[in-house]
Amino acid sequence: MARFSDKDRKMMRMAFSLALKGWGKVSPNPMVGAVIVNGNEIAGVGFHRGYGAAHAETRAIKAAKGKTRGSSMYLNLEPCNHFGKTPPCTQAIIAAGVKEVICSNKDNNPFVKGDGLTELRRNGIKVRSGLLEAEGAQLNEMYFKYKTTGIPFVILKAAMSLDGFIYSSKFDSRYLSSNDFLGYVHHLRAGCDAVLIGAKTAIVDNPRLNVRLVKGRDPVRIVFCDDRMLPSDLDILSTASNIRTIVAIPMRAPKANYGKNVEIWSIKTRAKKISIKAFLERAAKEGIFSILVEGGSKVFNAFLDEKAVDKIVLSHAPYLFGDGVPFSSIHSKVGRGRHIRFKPFYWSRTDNESIFIGYPDFQS
Repeated sequence: MARFSDKDRKMMRMAFSLALKGWGKVSPNPMVGAVIVNGNEIAGVGFHRGYGAAHAETRAIKAAKGKTRGSSMYLNLEPCNHFGKTPPCTQAIIAAGVKEVICSNKDNNPFVKGDGLTELRRNGIKVRSGLLEAEGAQLNEMYFKYKTTGIPFVILKAAMSLDGFIYSSKFDSRYLSSNDFLGYVHHLRAGCDAVLIGAKTAIVDNPRLNVRLVKGRDPVRIVFCDDRMLPSDLDILSTASNIRTIVAIPMRAPKANYGKNVEIWSIKTRAKKISIKAFLERAAKEGIFSILVEGGSKVFNAFLDEKAVDKIVLSHAPYLFGDGVPFSSIHSKVGRGRHIRFKPFYWSRTDNESIFIGYPDFQS
């Protein structure tokens, strides 16, 4: 078991912070940060800026300007040892004369999977791994999920009243979320490959589903549609020439023509509804590795029923509605009268709401 000092933990947390600068820019790659320490001096830092761009390790080596011989390099993820869009980072580390590499997580990419650390050891570099491992795994949870299963990471997001309603005819639900939470939602959009809503939400709320409150890319937009037609003047359809837009329909449902810029996906059904499993498999084949599900209730239920949710983000606003559309009425596979436990989970708060972030344990 490797031993780590307070200095090690401080440097690794710096690597985490650097890695997060790649949020929403590096998919399908992982976020990686690198810190090079020579003696008591931070000689160079770097992070992966975008898919196909230089990796964190080589950027840190370049930033160190020759002060790498005999140094220690802190990485949140094992370095690659294969040729992809860029040469192997292991060879750059070896050539730079780095003495020791400390990393948080091994890479479960089949092209890496421990080979990077093995190559470093083979060339006389001391390796310690597992530093702040749980935090490192959470940092790249989307990447690890896809590389392990071949299925996209799914985040379910909702804003609701204290009594669990996401909509009431007596209240404009657009005002359920504070500006702080809306900013966080746009941060999530910028970090996910796609954002998904149901047809009713598209019609009632007419959202644009783009990124406005933070800097970042716009995600692919997906609408789950049954046999109803979407009005052609919806913002999500009229702006499809600027942002990739998909309408997913049940197999054998009639295909509507929303114009050349809107993709129609015909998805296999389960109990006459779109199979979430089949949809996620199609999304992965289309280069979508993370999805933010933003509603409404039927869509939430569909994903929960098929146990296809990896993370839930819920905002609880200081209102009681008494009636309306509930966040969820989970049933079928989850089972009436049963529950979903979250482990781990976290609570935070703004001036206007409490925010719950949890990871559902469908086996409990």
